[in-house]
Amino acid sequence: MGGIEVRIFIIKTNAMKFKLMLLALVASFLTNGCGSDTRTDLGSELQSSVSDMTEEPMSEEELKQELYDVECSNSSTYISGSVSYKPVYKGLLSSKVIGIKLEVNLTSSATLATIKDIGIELNFTAKTGASVLREEIMIYEFIEPGSSIRSKNEISVTNQEWQDITDVELTVSTSSCE
Repeated sequence: MGGIEVRIFIIKTNAMKFKLMLLALVASFLTNGCGSDTRTDLGSELQSSVSDMTEEPMSEEELKQELYDVECSNSSTYISGSVSYKPVYKGLLSSKVIGIKLEVNLTSSATLATIKDIGIELNFTAKTGASVLREEIMIYEFIEPGSSIRSKNEISVTNQEWQDITDVELTVSTSSCE
């Protein structure tokens, strides 16, 4: 992570501290300015949780670790992808389709986490939008932060399914961090 990214994160953190201080002021008002026990309890809880959060700024290593943890806990959201496909014919002179060759391109938008073992769901649709075929494929590769990978796969289809397919939608369903 570069120095500029850390500074931007620190600025955002300082803006969050300002909001927390404002929240503490409101909590103080609720605690001191109202007679209701419920409001007093709520104000006390808010004030103590805000003071816990504003005690000490995080170091650069702590910020990096927190960002890494966030990226790993939601690693599938940091992967985007596209897929292209073409038919696999039964023979050289045959017009009968027995499979589809897939080329899947996946890109990681994570900044620190290396993502691996990506599960993708492919939904092949007809021109009406109806689902013709659904396939789930696991790609056992590492994707470094900010990089892309290409994976080639093949699936079996019937000739009729191939004739009905007009589009494919790719969804990343699972992944994990290194």
